[in-house]
Amino acid sequence: MQKLSKLLTKYYLLIRLIFDLIKRYFNTIKFLKFYQIFYRIKKYFIKNKVNKKNLPIKKNNVFSFEEIYWRDEVINFSSFTYLNINKKVITKDDWNNKNFTKLWLYNLHYFDFLNSKTHKIFIERNKKIIYKWIDENDPFEGIGWEPYPSSLRIVNWIRWLILSKISDEKIEKSLALQIRWLNKNLEYDLLGNHLMANAKALVFGGFFFSNIEAENWKNKGVRILNEQLKEQILNDGGHFERSPMYHCIILEDLLDLNNLISSNKFIRETNLEKKLKFYSRKMLVWINKISHPDGGIPFFNDATFGITSEVSFLREYYYRMNKNLKLKEKKSDSLKNSGFRTLENSSIFCICDVGSIKPDYMPGHSHAETLSFEASFKGERFIVNSGISSYEKNKKRIYQRSTKTHSTIEIDNKNSSDIWSGFRVGNRAKIINKGHSENGNKFIYAEHDGYKNLIGSPTHLRLWILNNDNLEILDQIKGKGIHKICLRFYLHPQCKVEDISNNSLLVSRNASNKKNFQVFIQWEYPFNLSIKNTFWNNGFNTSIKNKCINLTTYSSCPLVNKTTFKIKS
Repeated sequence: MQKLSKLLTKYYLLIRLIFDLIKRYFNTIKFLKFYQIFYRIKKYFIKNKVNKKNLPIKKNNVFSFEEIYWRDEVINFSSFTYLNINKKVITKDDWNNKNFTKLWLYNLHYFDFLNSKTHKIFIERNKKIIYKWIDENDPFEGIGWEPYPSSLRIVNWIRWLILSKISDEKIEKSLALQIRWLNKNLEYDLLGNHLMANAKALVFGGFFFSNIEAENWKNKGVRILNEQLKEQILNDGGHFERSPMYHCIILEDLLDLNNLISSNKFIRETNLEKKLKFYSRKMLVWINKISHPDGGIPFFNDATFGITSEVSFLREYYYRMNKNLKLKEKKSDSLKNSGFRTLENSSIFCICDVGSIKPDYMPGHSHAETLSFEASFKGERFIVNSGISSYEKNKKRIYQRSTKTHSTIEIDNKNSSDIWSGFRVGNRAKIINKGHSENGNKFIYAEHDGYKNLIGSPTHLRLWILNNDNLEILDQIKGKGIHKICLRFYLHPQCKVEDISNNSLLVSRNASNKKNFQVFIQWEYPFNLSIKNTFWNNGFNTSIKNKCINLTTYSSCPLVNKTTFKIKS
């Protein structure tokens, strides 16, 4: 009888596991667009044939591009430093070395180093590396020929050829073949920032070469850009993937395209140029609004440092493309659509995630971070999210995308959204109530239903109130039942916990201007307090030790708590 019971239990657990797996896949796939599914199936079963003969010839027009660089030198001839890791690329196999992470290999194939400030000094070395790539990467094979790295490399090679005033038949033949291949393998299966990068490469290639085929590349790229700009850039100027890092990447893409069109009189794309100027202004206003007082981006949805240009560079680039005109913000320029809100006065800056996971069909960079926030006091980062350090499909990445690593509330050790694999999201938290005011005491509030499937269907309502030197956060867990509630506040690495009592903390912050200050943190509900040693992931493959204020309780719902952050004078 006991054996039978164990067997039945085993089969029940197996059936439950299978059911949960099917449910997860269903909740993931149901958000995809039909043609995404179509192109993924097509990509798996059908390989597009690409002719290697009769490639386009380089244009005779005087092709120019305004020189603007920000990248530092990252290589010598065979040694490359990307994502804070140095690797040597010596043999043919190293271009696809399985011991290197895929993202590192992607960066290797981008050829971003061609945009370094020293590109004119190392022309011959750079040419040799390009030749090495051509000789050792067989057409249409390996990571380097995937559409996304191909798109970035095409643009980088063209920019380098133009700015270095080089005409090279071998490089130009390879370029033409790469663009022809890309034209047949656009990333309609992924969409988002990948498709924008594809379109940018087609436009660059279409203007660089001269024949009917190149004209078709250009026309297709322009058409995709016109469609995707409207789709991807929200009315408030935010990029629809809701990642400040990818927002900056797209903004730089628009500025590069603006640079291309405005620098060449023979290019007659007036309508596109107007759109590029319009959207780049909106995007710059948006990133200005959500950046911390230190000028850096907040760590929401796969955002970290070291991947994209700094906001200050993008600002400078925008001014150069717009004849140094001062950026004037309009009253209509507010964070309405992208799911973020800010509170700000002379002492405190607070940026809050009050949006649902978007876009539905491309949530790969989304984290289970609903109602998380970051805050700077006296111009210095204080409350942070943990950031990201890996794109590998492993436990580390799943953990870094989880609710546990963000300054918000977790219920019953569950994620507010079902984050799984490296870039998948199943069931998603939805914002069911939100609002804000800037009259009198400034406040923001929002409520999400990410825990509705738990017993008692709890929801999380959070209210942020800003008043002089105080930031108050009111958390309410609605619903029924007894639940484990964990409230977390991640501190910047330069913060130090000085004093602890039953329901309060004193935290000091080392300031960059050497004017250190203290913040008194107090909460009302009788949580169990612990200070956890954690990491702030400020770049890929790099982390800095920090502290997390961990407040936990097992409590019946509803539960209400107010946490106050007060800057000590």
